[in-house]
Amino acid sequence: MASQNELDNWFLYHTPNSDQQKAYTDIRNKAKELAEMFNAYAHDCADKTAALRELRGTVMAMNLAIACYQPPTVESLQAILDANDDTPVTINPDGSVAVEEEKL
Repeated sequence: MASQNELDNWFLYHTPNSDQQKAYTDIRNKAKELAEMFNAYAHDCADKTAALRELRGTVMAMNLAIACYQPPTVESLQAILDANDDTPVTINPDGSVAVEEEKL
């Protein structure tokens, strides 16, 4: 079952940075090359259509992986280092860090 944080992250618009823009373009270009090869080798049929749909789905899944699951940032790692040893720290899918507040 997906957590609320996962759902919030999955359905949030993630403005791409320049590295992500390049990745999206590279992935689309390679997928297009593969789709063109499918067109060249296979006659039109249900299986070819299914293969092209799955390729499109694969590109979309990679977009999600790039947009929603980023490595920790320097700032997020510093937050971990600055936290008390017993303070719970979570690295979020977007690379940010959540440090749980101490309870009095």
